[in-house]
Amino acid sequence: MTLTQIRLSEQALNLSLTTGKIADGAVTVPKLADFRPSHGTGDLQLAVAEGKIRVDNVVSSYAGTLILDLTDDTTNYVESTGTGVVSANVVGFTAGSYPIATVVTASTAIVSITDVRTIAELNGADTDNFVAGTAVVREDASTDGLDLDGTDHVFTLAHNPIIEGSEEVFLNGILQQSGGADYAIVFSTGVITMTDAPVSTDRVLVNYRY
Repeated sequence: MTLTQIRLSEQALNLSLTTGKIADGAVTVPKLADFRPSHGTGDLQLAVAEGKIRVDNVVSSYAGTLILDLTDDTTNYVESTGTGVVSANVVGFTAGSYPIATVVTASTAIVSITDVRTIAELNGADTDNFVAGTAVVREDASTDGLDLDGTDHVFTLAHNPIIEGSEEVFLNGILQQSGGADYAIVFSTGVITMTDAPVSTDRVLVNYRY
C-alpha cells in the first residue's frame, strides 16, 4: 500500500468515525444537537435535548426533559412552541410550531423515532414564516385603487397580510422601505400609503401573505 493510499484510508476512517459520532449524538455540534430526540428511560418516554429557539429578536431556551405519557399504539407528534415549550399530541403538528419528531408506539414501546427537525424561524405570532398563509406575488397596486397620476398615493391590498412586516412593496423594481420612509401600511385594513405619489410611468407591485 502506498503512502497516498494509507492517507486516503486514514481520511475515510476519520470521516466514518466523525459521521457516526454525530449521528448517534456522541459529538455535540452547535445547533445540530438542539432539540435532538432520543429514547428516554421509560418504555413510552422520549428524551429531547436542550436547545434554543428564536422568535423575532427574542431567544428562548429549552432546558431538556423527558416527555412523559406518550400515547401507545399510535403516532405521536413532538413539537415546540416559539418559547421552547415541548409537547406531544396524536393529531398532528400544530400550525406555527417547531416540529421535532414523529414517534410511533405499539405494545407499550417506542417502535420508531423519526427526527423531523429543520432550520426554521417563527415570527412573533408563533406562525411559521415559511409556510403560513397564501402567497401573493407582484400584486399590481393600480388594480387596488392606486391612480398613477402624481397625486394619488393610497391603495388597499386585495387581502390583509397575515404577518406584519412580511409585505414587500416595489416601485419600478426597487424594494421600498416601510415605516413612512417610502410607505406606511395598516395591517388591519391592508391600506398602503406611499410617501411620494407615483406617476403614470411608475409601477408599484406588492408581495405578501394572507
